Amino acid sequence: MLELDLAKWSQTPEDLRAEAMTAEHARTRERFLALYALTQQGRGASAAARSAGRLTCKR
Repeated sequence: MLELDLAKWSQTPEDLRAEAMTAEHARTRERFLALYALTQQGRGASAAARSAGRLTCKR
């Protein structure tokens, strides 16, 4: 499972959310929101992608 090392990048979940709210490009906003979701939900990347409507294939 993907684990975020926020300390390595000197970012907090709130920093990720703030970046998502202020990024110029829609895809960049979506990426930051996905990272934020991973810090909040404690679920894997696939679950976060599925909840955002980005993962459509099922295994």
